[in-house]
Amino acid sequence: MKPLIIALILFLNGTTVFAGSTLGEFVDDAPKNEQYLDWIYFSGQAMMFSSITAERKTGTPIYCPPPKLSITPDQYLLILSKSVGDLKARDRDVSTFGLFLLEGLQKTFPCGGG
Repeated sequence: MKPLIIALILFLNGTTVFAGSTLGEFVDDAPKNEQYLDWIYFSGQAMMFSSITAERKTGTPIYCPPPKLSITPDQYLLILSKSVGDLKARDRDVSTFGLFLLEGLQKTFPCGGG
């Protein structure tokens, strides 16, 4: 599972699409920028597939959403925005957004009751 998580983090942090932006700017601009929303959504979907794969391989998922839950781009943005705000990370480089989205998913959908 460790290599899978490391690969996911490197993938999500490897982007230069939003170079020079802060997480706060990214989160604030995302509702009116389809490219940003798409990036957040596809990153969230990659995390979901990684969590499913981790559970199948090790028995331990990365986070535990309810079965058959479908998360929309706006919902992923809300999870990211809350995570960035909770961790006071608005001034961090946008390339770290994947870490904050993952943290938000783990807080929103904890495994084992919490």
